[in-house]
Amino acid sequence: MRPEPAPPSPPSRRTLIRAAAWSVPLISLAAAAPAYAASGDGTVGETSELYDPSDPAFAQLVVQLSPAGGPPLTAAYFTCSDAQFILQNNGVIDYADRPQNSVIVVGFERQQTGAPASVFIGVNIPGYQSASFEVSNE
Repeated sequence: MRPEPAPPSPPSRRTLIRAAAWSVPLISLAAAAPAYAASGDGTVGETSELYDPSDPAFAQLVVQLSPAGGPPLTAAYFTCSDAQFILQNNGVIDYADRPQNSVIVVGFERQQTGAPASVFIGVNIPGYQSASFEVSNE
């Protein structure tokens, strides 16, 4: 006959603290996951545009975010199909309707001659679907 195995000893305080320390990042990650999963649910709609291909060329796009309450804006969220166009205001973009944060006016300018008949302005804001809008003088 075999001897009965000894019952397992309870975990030490050190083991419990170590397990708790490792669980904090996992709990934080799990709490952030629903927000990340919802990313891209909002929409970006064009409300107006203005384009002047003369020298210096100018392209402006006004978009509406739905739902309102977009994140702080950075120049990285906006692109132009013509690399010669640069963001106005040294790339500083802000909402036109603070504090609702739903209307954005984005302006690009081009100092070089020979602007195309139209350009595409891309908008890629976290939490909203990516969008691309053709801006032309027609």
